[in-house]
Amino acid sequence: MQKKEYKKNEIIFQPGQKEYSLYKIISGKVLSLMVHGSKVTPIFMNTPGNFVGSTLFFLNVEVKTYAVAIEDTSVIIYDQKDLNENFPPWLKSMANSMARKTYEQINQLVERGIKKSFQGIRPLTIEEQRHYLQILKLI
Repeated sequence: MQKKEYKKNEIIFQPGQKEYSLYKIISGKVLSLMVHGSKVTPIFMNTPGNFVGSTLFFLNVEVKTYAVAIEDTSVIIYDQKDLNENFPPWLKSMANSMARKTYEQINQLVERGIKKSFQGIRPLTIEEQRHYLQILKLI
């Protein structure tokens, strides 16, 4: 377990990574998003107390999303060793089940897109999408 600081617009993780870490937000905000071509789909706005990367951490699947600090952000990072040392088998099983459900919902969300605001997430404007594509160095 380690603590790390991210600056505004800094990428915390991105697709293709095979580092299965769990990030607990201590302060700041992190936007989870997916990119398909030039379409940027926000998935979730993570605030202090939320965890980012749970799907990756519990399912050990390749990263498909981006996590970007939208303001200066402090996190605690847990690695697989922390999981094995601190989680009893029943809790790992439950977390795995919840992560799998989340993973399926994220895939449906990206497939269908966001039509209206929900849970603090709204579709991004063209300018906002361009902003994130520039941060992610995709344009």
